[in-house]
Amino acid sequence: MVESHADRKDTPPTTRQLKEAFIALISDDLLRPLAAIMAGAELIHRIVDLGPKTLVIRQCVTSILNSTARLTSMVDDLLDISRIEDGSFPVVARPISLEDFLPDILTRLALPLEGRSLELAFEKGLPLAWADPDLLERVAKNLLMAAVKHSPVGSPILLRAVAAGAQVLVSVTDHGAGMAAEHLPRALAKLRRPPAGGLGLCLYITKRAVEALGGQIQVQSEPGLGSTFSFTLPCIPATPSKGLS
Repeated sequence: MVESHADRKDTPPTTRQLKEAFIALISDDLLRPLAAIMAGAELIHRIVDLGPKTLVIRQCVTSILNSTARLTSMVDDLLDISRIEDGSFPVVARPISLEDFLPDILTRLALPLEGRSLELAFEKGLPLAWADPDLLERVAKNLLMAAVKHSPVGSPILLRAVAAGAQVLVSVTDHGAGMAAEHLPRALAKLRRPPAGGLGLCLYITKRAVEALGGQIQVQSEPGLGSTFSFTLPCIPATPSKGLS
């Protein structure tokens, strides 16, 4: 008897299958910066005995530094994923004034806007949020960097915070290419391959960090009109979570 597609039921992937898929996805992302590091180092080695080649050496060193930074970031993401999955991601929350905290983050991080403008909008009388400052900084940084990456030069990026009942709603809006409706359900998924390449781990980590803070994250987007990533934070003290489940 031939089994039809209608009779066949999808079964969830096993742990081994998930690990194999994850390894397959990350292999290319790790190999590319490693190849750039190797090529730059080999070129420097070859030209050392050829006399002064300042510009070429500077370009090689820049490539090595950029690739090393990218590898370091990916390793950090992998370590955080591991801590997320085993429930050991620490959360130490305290009352935070978003009107003071978010502008301070932007000043300290010196985000490379590269021709984009950043606008801040805070509702008057915004209540204090209950959040871990380190996790909140990472969430804000990840969402802002994603907005910069997908926004055309010269377009504005809006960082907004408003009260929403017993919560505070923070959103980051860009005017980039946006996403089709069918891609939205997996925009924050762990094992995904975004159209621009890469693993998309930052958004998955952002989602889990927001959940660890007692909030939820969602994305709204339309092709050609940009995207808005919004997340909530409790604005009343709650029992701090000791980790992610």
